[in-house]
Amino acid sequence: MVEVALDANGQASYLIAPRVAWDSVAWSDTALETIRRFLAATKSKALCIFDMNLRQSFFTASVLDESMRHARIVKLNYEELHRVMCTLDVDNDHRSIETVA
Repeated sequence: MVEVALDANGQASYLIAPRVAWDSVAWSDTALETIRRFLAATKSKALCIFDMNLRQSFFTASVLDESMRHARIVKLNYEELHRVMCTLDVDNDHRSIETVA
């Protein structure tokens, strides 16, 4: 179950209920390696897009870093940009943002 709330500016926030069905799905090293093999087999001309959709704390710095390195386009909103920069310990200046991009 997911509760969605809009703030005064129309920005959505999400509360993902704990202990739901997908919490019981095991994320194995095999699954992660399958995703990595798939990405490695992708043609270099393919347009790889990483749409972050960060929700609560269901991500890690290493997953963000690896995912962005595979993408040619990273889609995120302003709130997600701030969270990514904090998670990856990136300074909030123009040069740092270009480095992350």
